[in-house]
Amino acid sequence: MSKMHMCRKLLLLNLRKILLLVLLVGTSTYTYIVATFPYEEPTDGKTLRILKDMRRPLEKREDVGFNLEQRQDPGAHSKKMIKDAGFLPQQSEEDVDPLEFIFGGFQDKAETTATPPRTKKPKAPPAVHKRTAVIVLTQMRSGSTFVGEIFNQHPDAFYFFEPVWALEHHKDKAYNSSEWQLKLLEGLSKCEFEPIRDIMHFYLTTKELGVMKTCRAIDTMCDGYRNKTAKWPGRCPIPKNQFIEVLEKNCLKNKFTAIKTIRLNNITLFKPLTEDKELNFKIVQLVRDPRAIIASRLALVKNNVSVTKQLHDDVDRAEVRAVCDWMTTNMQPYREKSDWLRKRYALVRYEDVGLDPMTTMARFYKLINIPMSKDVSKWLGSHTKTSKRIKDRKDPFGTKKDPEKTANEWRNRLSFEQVKIIQSECKEAMTLFNYKFVESHNELKELSISLYKKRAPQLF
Repeated sequence: MSKMHMCRKLLLLNLRKILLLVLLVGTSTYTYIVATFPYEEPTDGKTLRILKDMRRPLEKREDVGFNLEQRQDPGAHSKKMIKDAGFLPQQSEEDVDPLEFIFGGFQDKAETTATPPRTKKPKAPPAVHKRTAVIVLTQMRSGSTFVGEIFNQHPDAFYFFEPVWALEHHKDKAYNSSEWQLKLLEGLSKCEFEPIRDIMHFYLTTKELGVMKTCRAIDTMCDGYRNKTAKWPGRCPIPKNQFIEVLEKNCLKNKFTAIKTIRLNNITLFKPLTEDKELNFKIVQLVRDPRAIIASRLALVKNNVSVTKQLHDDVDRAEVRAVCDWMTTNMQPYREKSDWLRKRYALVRYEDVGLDPMTTMARFYKLINIPMSKDVSKWLGSHTKTSKRIKDRKDPFGTKKDPEKTANEWRNRLSFEQVKIIQSECKEAMTLFNYKFVESHNELKELSISLYKKRAPQLF
């Protein structure tokens, strides 16, 4: 009995070893076959019909034992059989196709006969980064300093106040040309200062132009190089060997460039910039009631604050015509719906800025596609009320004024005879920009009679 028991034990032990060996060999063989001969979709019609029958067993059977849920899911019965056998992974039945599990990666759940070949999608060309730039184009005493601040006060703006001034006053008079005007504006817009190095050095270091008081980003940049303990800390004492590098770095870290100028006479100068594929260039043409422009210029002469030789001490018909011709000529491409201005141009009256500054600000930033900033809103809130300081109220270049009140100041400064001269020379411009004509002395002096209807900026 003991010998028989021992033989049985040895037989069982050997049998286990044999089964383990068979299992090991079988697994290795299966792995080799799967790796060497991957499954391919059959193409012959007979095999495909068999596979379709396996996928849709319930469509051909009407047995009472198959319920509605099984009829709606043709593979439900096959799934149940596989799951009951203990082979199906723990997944939702709705997510698993039985053939996909059986054949280890069968993906075609549709009734197509073959898997379509994969095609490589062509690579999209790399997106061209466009620098955003906006220019406020206007005339002297048209409220451009105030409107320019709507951009200057934005924390992501690199703002340039009257850069064309540097061309007019540079010792090299060759710079004072339309060719250099375009080159300067292109360099400022793209933050590429090497081609205009000489002009920019003059612009940032000369004492005659108050750049530091009016350009927040530039003043901050220059302040890092000033000697605060010296009697004269320097206007912008960046070392010459670092000048371009520092200027470009500070310009590029801001999201957009903003420029304000009263020194350009022809809007068509900007056409190459609007067509430049590296630029997102926008134009704001700012106009003002010509009666208010002339009255403001006369006030400068009266207060001995002459900034140009063109000013007169009384209404000059030639000057009036020049003001109004500028307004109508530069609006002409907009009236003709020129393609190069499309989605790049806004026309705004200074009076409308005063009547609704917040809406105007929102439209400006919509035009340049830059998010608005609380800094700008806060600045507008504090600068659209009459200043308590007499010094601020009397400053002809100040921005702390009530624009709505400023819009009507000319009515107290001009006589009715002066107004009639301006209106006779500016009939087209005043009609075009919807400025109401004054017909009598009483109408001129009665400030309760409004001459301006609120009008939103015209975007094109």
